[in-house]
Amino acid sequence: MTCLRRLHRPALLALVLCAGLVACPTADSNDDDLANDDDTVANDDDTPIGPPEELFSFVIIADPHVAGPPEHETRLQAAVDWVNANAEAESIELVLILGDICWGSRLAAGEQLLQGLEVPWVPIIGDNVLHSAGGDVSFADTFQPQMDALASQLDGWEQAPWPILDDRLGGDAWMQNLRFEHRGVLFVGLDWNIRHLTGNLAEFGDFNDIPGGTHEWLASQLEGEEERLDESVLLLSHVPMLPGTFTIAEREEFATLIEPVKDKVFANLAGHLHVDIFDEDFDAGYETWVTDATWDDTNLIRIVRVLGNDVERAYEREAIVLD
Repeated sequence: MTCLRRLHRPALLALVLCAGLVACPTADSNDDDLANDDDTVANDDDTPIGPPEELFSFVIIADPHVAGPPEHETRLQAAVDWVNANAEAESIELVLILGDICWGSRLAAGEQLLQGLEVPWVPIIGDNVLHSAGGDVSFADTFQPQMDALASQLDGWEQAPWPILDDRLGGDAWMQNLRFEHRGVLFVGLDWNIRHLTGNLAEFGDFNDIPGGTHEWLASQLEGEEERLDESVLLLSHVPMLPGTFTIAEREEFATLIEPVKDKVFANLAGHLHVDIFDEDFDAGYETWVTDATWDDTNLIRIVRVLGNDVERAYEREAIVLD
C-alpha cells in the first residue's frame, strides 16, 4: 500500500496490513464524502424526512508527541492555530485529541498548548504516557482540570470511576474512559491501551476486561441505545479497533457488543499507527478511521462535518495538511 510512507511501528503495521484493509487514502488528499445521499424518506406518520443537513464540525488531532524535539510543539501549535482561525467558517465545535499527546517532563507543555484552543477539546489517553514516568496517574493529574471543564461544556458528560484494581499490574489503574453527547451524536472514549506489558507487545490493543475496565464501560454505554438515531454513535480511542491490533476473538467480541445497536454505531476514530487508514468491518457494522500523526512527515489533521435529520447522522471527512 503506497500510502504507508514511513513505518514507525513495523511489527504492528505488518499485522494490520496482512489483515487486508479496505482502503488507505493518501494524507495529502481529501477523503471521501461519507454523507448519506439516499432519497427522501418518511416518518411513521408519513411526514417527509429531508436529506441530512450540516449540523456542526469537529477536528481530529492524533499523536502530537510533545515529548521530544521542539518541532513537535511547533506542529501542534500550527494545528491549534488552524482550528482557531477556521472555527467560525467551518462550524467547528469540538476537537478530539486521540492519544499520545504528551508525557514525561513535557506533560504540562502539551496541555498548555492545547489550552490555546478556542473550542472545547477532549483528550484521549495514549499508550506512550503509560510507560513513562508517572504513567496514567500523571495523565489523570494533568488533564483532569480540562475534563472538569468539559463536564460543564458538553451534554451528558461522564467519566468512568478510577482508580480500579488491575490484578495484572498487582495494583491500581487509572483507565480513562468517558462519554458525552453533542447535537444527537454520542461520543464514547475507550482506553484500549496495554498497561501490564512492555516493548512491542504494548503497542497492541487490550480489552481491559476487568471489573470497572474498558470492556465493561463500552457494554454499559451501548446498552439501551436501540432507539437512538441511526449512525449516531462514535467510538474514540488511541489504539484502533482493527485486525492486527486486536485478536480475532476480540474482533468477534466487538461484533457481539455492537450487534444490538449495529445500525447506531458509525465508526471508531483512532490514531496510534502514524498513517492514514480506513477500514470497514462488515460483520460488526462499523468503520475505523485512523488519522496520521501530526509530529512526523506530513503535519495532518482531519475535519469531520456532521450532518443529520430526524432519523440519522451522516459524516463527511477531509484531511487538512498544514504547513
